[in-house]
Amino acid sequence: MPSSLLRSLARVAIAIVATIFLFSLLLAGALMSLLWLGWNLLRGRRPTWRSFDFRAAQGWRGTHRPPPGWARPSRTGAAQADVVEGQAREVLATEHALRRD
Repeated sequence: MPSSLLRSLARVAIAIVATIFLFSLLLAGALMSLLWLGWNLLRGRRPTWRSFDFRAAQGWRGTHRPPPGWARPSRTGAAQADVVEGQAREVLATEHALRRD
């Protein structure tokens, strides 16, 4: 009887400690997000939240489809590829800094 009581108390204690740990992680994550948001707003930048793109994982499952708006690669290779010509120009550091956001 005493050993089952001790086992039950140990399980309850572990559950309480685990709950406190999870809430502390949640609080730390929320605090880091608020600090990051405040830092971006102080610097005058628009905060952009990162998102995960799981479309790359489609290749692991078998058939790979290109993302929407991308052309499907041809099976015959470069023989049928369209040639696009363009003029290269140097991008100045100030112009790059303006487009960073």
